[in-house]
Amino acid sequence: MTPSRARRISAVLAVALLCVLAGYGVYAVSRPAAPKEWYADPTGPVFISADGVHLLVTEGEPGAAGQCSGGGEPVAQQRDRTVVLRWHFEVFPDNPGMPGVCAVSYGYPLALEQPLGARTLTDGHGHPLAVFDGRRAPQLRDPLLTELEQPRPCRPEPEQSPQGACTGPLSLFLRYEGRGAQWSFYQDQTPGPGPVPSPSLRPASGVIVTVHGNPALCTMNTSAGEMLQWRQAGFTLTLEAGLPELSGGLCTSLVREAEGFVR
Repeated sequence: MTPSRARRISAVLAVALLCVLAGYGVYAVSRPAAPKEWYADPTGPVFISADGVHLLVTEGEPGAAGQCSGGGEPVAQQRDRTVVLRWHFEVFPDNPGMPGVCAVSYGYPLALEQPLGARTLTDGHGHPLAVFDGRRAPQLRDPLLTELEQPRPCRPEPEQSPQGACTGPLSLFLRYEGRGAQWSFYQDQTPGPGPVPSPSLRPASGVIVTVHGNPALCTMNTSAGEMLQWRQAGFTLTLEAGLPELSGGLCTSLVREAEGFVR
């Protein structure tokens, strides 16, 4: 082989090598980086639907929207005696600002393969989670009312008065429309018997009535309309009506609705 031919072959090989290296560099740059995955325990509370199949997994304070370091979703490991809930996180290095748990105001829905039954909800370390058990909660079952949105957790605002409907961290808020009015129904998982509210907190506009044999307070002229509050089956229940088209007195209409359809 002559020196000139050898030089030509070397030049061709060098160009080919440069093309290979350049192509690999483009591939390495364009190839998406592998995501980083990990799991974390939820802090709850967890809201259980009336059918025991659907869960709403909350994290921190509802309404605290923002950006997290990674996207997260709840996953369930279903066992004979427990259902283990964990957050599954996945972060892509090319997009570290993905919305995460704190970007969801009211929690993440999760459907179980079968009803929860007598099983216990726990975190990944076996610790029981705080739950709102909608299977035990009295429901508003009026066939003439239409549910306006999915039930969502309800927590009291710092400036809310003691008479407010969102009275604790295990409260659920539902909205309906029908019978010439808009209705708000609150379920607060409050243990133990007792008057609602306590005598020292009853406003001057309140009227004492009875719902299912339990003392109830009808408060007039609230910011949301008229409000009826009572305890039933271990829950503090609040029913509000916001429009004046109801036939008869508003307190009478609230009691009639509660007596007839809250069960």
